[in-house]
Amino acid sequence: MRAVARQPARLTLSTRKGLVLLDAAELLAARSDGVLVTLMTTRGELPTALTLKALAARLPAGRFVRVDRRHLVNLDEVVRLLPQASGGAIAVMRSGLEVPVSRQAARSLRRRLKL
Repeated sequence: MRAVARQPARLTLSTRKGLVLLDAAELLAARSDGVLVTLMTTRGELPTALTLKALAARLPAGRFVRVDRRHLVNLDEVVRLLPQASGGAIAVMRSGLEVPVSRQAARSLRRRLKL
């Protein structure tokens, strides 16, 4: 029988503020500016040198999704999708944070969230 790899409940992240232990549930969203990824957490914003792809690989599968090329969101925190004229959407998080969602990701997110 093959062992199933589990993502840890806590992440150890290297940030400008040093090593930070972060529960996955504390991560609301992540934003890439092309150089750094900023983690939007319940504790505030934390810049890290991880790429969005590397970050996503360390997070629980199915709970976090890329919503465009620069953003990743915690599905448990999304409370509303606001449609945009472009066909995309704005994901409104429990905290009030608004994250842009691409047209393609908006369709997929609506299905996943049963909206």
